[in-house]
Amino acid sequence: MNKTIAGKLSILLLLTLALLYIWLHHWNRDAPTGAETTVADTDGYTVEVIMEKAPAQLLKPNPLTIRLHRADGQPVSTAKISYELFMPSMFCGTVSGEAAPATTPGSYQADAVPLMTGSWVADITVQVDGQRLQVKHPFAAIR
Repeated sequence: MNKTIAGKLSILLLLTLALLYIWLHHWNRDAPTGAETTVADTDGYTVEVIMEKAPAQLLKPNPLTIRLHRADGQPVSTAKISYELFMPSMFCGTVSGEAAPATTPGSYQADAVPLMTGSWVADITVQVDGQRLQVKHPFAAIR
């Protein structure tokens, strides 16, 4: 084989391997990696916000679990929990809803549906025993 053809094949092979590496790296980076959790201890309660799959998927329901316990560890199942999703760097409005009690005491379920890719915040409001607790859970949304 002459040196010109061998050189061109070597360059083509290197470019193919580089493109394959970039594609695999980008694909794996955007794939959901696992749960993201925010925990806040406030006014005698612990509020735990869990995004089950992170990063969140664009225009799809992404399970959001909110766990509420008293400071002594006892679960609280009598709270009313609402949320607003918003993009801090955009002025595109909010997505709001309420979390429903789950079967596990002290757990509540909601679906977060981000409308655009980028950085989001789930602003959680917990109303319990005459108190209003606020927890902000940042998350990212991808396609």
